[in-house]
Amino acid sequence: MTPQQFKENILPLKDKMYRFACRIVEDTEEAQDLVQEVLVRLWDRKGDIVQYKSIEAYALTMTRNLCIDWLRTSGRLLKEDPAEMDLVDPVTPYDLTEFRDTVSRINNLIGHLPEQQREILHLRDIEGYDFDEIASILGLNLNVIRVNLSRARKKIKEQLVKAHQYDLQRN
Repeated sequence: MTPQQFKENILPLKDKMYRFACRIVEDTEEAQDLVQEVLVRLWDRKGDIVQYKSIEAYALTMTRNLCIDWLRTSGRLLKEDPAEMDLVDPVTPYDLTEFRDTVSRINNLIGHLPEQQREILHLRDIEGYDFDEIASILGLNLNVIRVNLSRARKKIKEQLVKAHQYDLQRN
C-alpha cells in the first residue's frame, strides 16, 4: 500500500474509529491517542492490509481491541457520560429539557448494558453498520449479533417505559 492509498483508504476512517473509541473508553483525549496508535499500527502493517476483505472492519477491530486493552491495563471501569445533544429549533425550554433528559437516560441505560450488547448497539444504531460488517468487526455469528441487538433494544425500551411511568406517578 502506497502512502497515497493509505491516505485515500485509511485516513477517512479515523472519524469512525474515533467515535467508536470514544464510546468504549469514554474519554475523548484517550480516544484520540488510541486512534492515533491504531493509525500508526496500520501504517506499520500497510503491506498486509490489502489481504483483508474489509479494511474498515480490520481498522475498527484494531481500534476495539486496543481500547479494551487500554481499559484492562488502566483498571478503568466504564462510566456513564451522557452526550450533550441540542435540538435544532426547540419549541420550548421544557421540550429542550425533556429531550436532554431522555438522551441522558438512554445513554445511561446503554452504559449499563453488557459490553457485547453495548458494542453491537453502537455499531448498528449509531454507526449504521450492517450485520455482516458487525460480524466481521466483532468476530461474532450473525445470530448472536441479532439476538444481542434485540435484547439490548428491548431492555432499553422497558427501562424507558418504567422511568416514564415513574415520572408520571411522581407528578
